[in-house]
Amino acid sequence: MAAALLIRGAGLGGVTIPIMASVYEGLSREQVPHASIASRILQQIGGAFGTAILATIVQHQLSSGSAANIQTVASAYNTAFWWSIGFGTIALIPALSMGKNESADIQLSSNK
Repeated sequence: MAAALLIRGAGLGGVTIPIMASVYEGLSREQVPHASIASRILQQIGGAFGTAILATIVQHQLSSGSAANIQTVASAYNTAFWWSIGFGTIALIPALSMGKNESADIQLSSNK
């Protein structure tokens, strides 16, 4: 678990800054504050929504079990963990396409 969290934390740290920088790419100076507010709002809503979904999954798993013992609780969190991996995998699809568009833009600008 510690290794998975370490890799996840390093990955988030390595991805967050380039994503935040890409929000401001191509914007005029006057547009930057609006983009900053919009990206922060989307981060807050996305984080709250994701937490609510995973909490609902845990609660559903706990209510479907017969007794709330340590194994039931561990199983509920294990299920939520796998759901979070699934959500992360789904989020990876558009993230990978972002890199392809940028490399295509770089190639087009170098050909000019």
